[in-house]
Amino acid sequence: MDYADYLEAFLSCRGHSESAPDGGFSLPGDKPHYARDKVVDYKHFRLDISLDLDAKRVAGSDGQVTGLECVRVEWRDREMVEIPGTAFTMPADLILLAMGFLGPRRQGLLEQAGVELDQRSNVRADTFSYTTSRRGVFACGDMRRGQSLIVWAIREGRQCARAVDEMLMGVSELPR
Repeated sequence: MDYADYLEAFLSCRGHSESAPDGGFSLPGDKPHYARDKVVDYKHFRLDISLDLDAKRVAGSDGQVTGLECVRVEWRDREMVEIPGTAFTMPADLILLAMGFLGPRRQGLLEQAGVELDQRSNVRADTFSYTTSRRGVFACGDMRRGQSLIVWAIREGRQCARAVDEMLMGVSELPR
């Protein structure tokens, strides 16, 4: 199979291999080692999944992402332990973070923005316009409601995008 025409995505899970999704197949040995773990194909989409990587740093220059610096790890007594000499940089154009959520981090952006928090330490935002206590600052998904299902985050993200569009353009054709 020729992967050259495929959109590629890579997912590194911090979990035990027993939690790996079912299905998939191994890539041929000539592929880079980070792409040999599990692969799931859907028409024009390829997702490589690895359960034994730790991302260390985003690589880039001039404000553009060029890769993700990683290291191989192994699990010992429920702890992730780096394997010496396994560091490498995985090429990347875009990096999206999806991780366990303990609440929004106050230091930095939230303090600088000066937005109000609710009683659970989430960003206080209205559920229709997703506006915060600071004009021009919006919050949705886990940032607003706390840790929840991904479908809620997707729904709120779409609704928030509409609210931002309405603020910028005065009207929006995006679905609510």
